[in-house]
Amino acid sequence: MNTDKTEGLKREIDIWGLAANTVNLVVGAGIFILPALVATYLGEASILAYVFCGILMFAIVLCFAEIGSQVTTTGGAYAYIHAAFGPYAGFLSNSLFWFGTGVLMNAAVVNAMADMLAVFIPALSFPLYRALFFLLIFGGFALINIRGVKYGNGMVKINTFIKLIPLFY
Repeated sequence: MNTDKTEGLKREIDIWGLAANTVNLVVGAGIFILPALVATYLGEASILAYVFCGILMFAIVLCFAEIGSQVTTTGGAYAYIHAAFGPYAGFLSNSLFWFGTGVLMNAAVVNAMADMLAVFIPALSFPLYRALFFLLIFGGFALINIRGVKYGNGMVKINTFIKLIPLFY
């Protein structure tokens, strides 16, 4: 086991990778799926809902910017909440964040992708083939990330480029 205390985090993600990660979080279900669902329920008032949510998100981003300038440890929201409210609140927030984004959000995006592809590949309507599709997608991304951050960063850049093509076309 390495006992060298000078080793820190590896800086493998470049500025383009960070930008692609940010764009990837915004563009996806939030651009391709969610507007249709919101318009279904709210109709013409859906634009007001987006403006209101945009104002709320701006306030949240300002809070993150302020606390990010005060807390210098790594860990993002977990580190901020841990510093402000203690380890238990940090643990709870991180667990809920992991479950919400890491599990539910990704499952919803891949499920929506399977629904869209089922138009062209009707077999994806059957539970067994859908499960195999999920295994292929999540297993493929897991293998890329197991190989290393550099490969995952490259995959994020490729996915971002693919997602942006329909928006600019």
